[in-house]
Amino acid sequence: MSEKRRDAIPDRAQVRSQVFARDGYRCQAASLFLDVRCFGNLTVHHLTKASQGGTYTPDNLVTLCARHNDLIEERPTIATALGLVRRPHG
Repeated sequence: MSEKRRDAIPDRAQVRSQVFARDGYRCQAASLFLDVRCFGNLTVHHLTKASQGGTYTPDNLVTLCARHNDLIEERPTIATALGLVRRPHG
């Protein structure tokens, strides 16, 4: 891997820590899914998936518990309406 490309790869642990701190170490979907309690470890969720051009940067990540992350993967239309998923433009 070239040095330039290596420098462009974010320190994932550092980015994850920044996102957790910014979000107060709390699942950001808990108040949106009132009928579903948080469960499982916290994780970072891409608002725009990496496969669709999303980056591993704080502005594209949000803290979710494992349960809400699974719900969002299962129900992408609801997640989009709640602002927890972004669709790429174009």
